[in-house]
Amino acid sequence: MRRLSRGLGRLAGALGLVYGLVLVAMVAMESRLIFPRPSLDDATLAARARAWQAQELRIRSADGTALYGWRVGAGPHLALLLSGNGSSVGAQDPRYQSLLDAGFAILHVNYRGYPGSAGSPDEAGLIDDAAAAWREALESHEPRDIVIMGKSLGGGVAVGLAERLSQLPPGQRPGALVLESTFSAAWKVGAARYPWLPVKLLMANPFPSIDRAPHVRIPTLIIHGEADAVVPIAQARELAAALPGSRLIAVPGAGHNDILWDAGGAKSALDALLD
Repeated sequence: MRRLSRGLGRLAGALGLVYGLVLVAMVAMESRLIFPRPSLDDATLAARARAWQAQELRIRSADGTALYGWRVGAGPHLALLLSGNGSSVGAQDPRYQSLLDAGFAILHVNYRGYPGSAGSPDEAGLIDDAAAAWREALESHEPRDIVIMGKSLGGGVAVGLAERLSQLPPGQRPGALVLESTFSAAWKVGAARYPWLPVKLLMANPFPSIDRAPHVRIPTLIIHGEADAVVPIAQARELAAALPGSRLIAVPGAGHNDILWDAGGAKSALDALLD
């Protein structure tokens, strides 16, 4: 019996050691998992900019980090794009065309650490980068004519920016906020994927949109695919319930990577928000 007890003790110790090493490895890999930046060199970005007749931008975030972006088109409304974690300026062709066809100008700036931009990504830095993009947007459009559009991780960045901008007087806030295929909290996505890990405790970039949502005072449209296998639509419903006066449009059969903003009545809803 003693031998069995000692054997079980050693096994438990070994399993505990392995689990601890896995925890350390997951913490070390967090940035790579959350921010899987695409690989696009400057020459490719410049060539794509020429193809879109885009103006290439160099702007700086609050801490001086140099950021790369584009301006495309010259519509009366401006879509300030905050893209998902695996995307980039120059990799959004269908979305660009859809927005241009709807009469929008586009401002799209890459987060720190993403193609053309300096630095390394983290939650606070990405929200600062979005704030820098907002300041650039004001160079061409009035606040009421700017729509902040966040896709997936970009929705978490957009909510962080919207929380800041909601502290401004009403006339200085964006005309609308559009959140597409985004989460109520990034840590919840991680917890669903790794249920055997204490993700909420470990995650350095939790993007707690659900906690920021009650402070947002910007008309908000949430669009989410009912077949989203990455961020379940239950998270969109949770976020909509926390965002004052928001509207949720669920798109039947749509997945996480589909373009949703001009589907399922979303475009007409956006027009109503702008009005």
